[in-house]
Amino acid sequence: MSTARLNLSHWHLFLLPLGAVLILVGYFHPWVPHPAAGLAITGFEMGEWIKFTSAAQSVPPTVSRSGFYWPPFVAVLGIAAWAGAVRRGRGRSFVWLALVGAALALLPMPIVEELGSLASIRANAVRLGLVVLGWLAVALSAWSRIGSRTWGAGLAFASVAGLHQATRAFTLAEPVIEAAYNRLIDPGLGYHVARVGMAVLLIGAVLLAREKEKRCSG
Repeated sequence: MSTARLNLSHWHLFLLPLGAVLILVGYFHPWVPHPAAGLAITGFEMGEWIKFTSAAQSVPPTVSRSGFYWPPFVAVLGIAAWAGAVRRGRGRSFVWLALVGAALALLPMPIVEELGSLASIRANAVRLGLVVLGWLAVALSAWSRIGSRTWGAGLAFASVAGLHQATRAFTLAEPVIEAAYNRLIDPGLGYHVARVGMAVLLIGAVLLAREKEKRCSG
């Protein structure tokens, strides 16, 4: 009985990396499938693809690019929370996880050409903020004074926000893509896998937040 409880209490150590991997796998697979491979659009490409449409260039824009950059940010927070959970007694593992998290935090980063003026920096404020927050989360994973409850609450909030932002961005972009392709589209497998990954991270975050309560009550 005690073994079963121990295993259940450490499920977040399995769900956190699983959720992060699912998000990243889904992010780099087609969100918009197409028989011609060159016309399929991955989650990674969605923000750049939509940028060149009239809907994104109108004032105000009728589509949101920033929502497509939330999935990798949520994945980075999952990795940071996992790194914080394995920090004690696994120094080498923690270092590798921190390096991976810091590198992945760059995924929402705008290209240099998009930061040439103050107006363009303001337009990319959300993406820049996600990069900075990702790096901050990775850095804070080394701080032992941040407990499981704080990590769990923060990751749960980010997972819900990421699900909402990515779903909203895709929903707004869907009619624009359908008009460009002149056909109805269904969300690709990558879109669903990334959303499942964020849902898995949400469950892992809840278990992580409860982990501290169990240790304290024991």
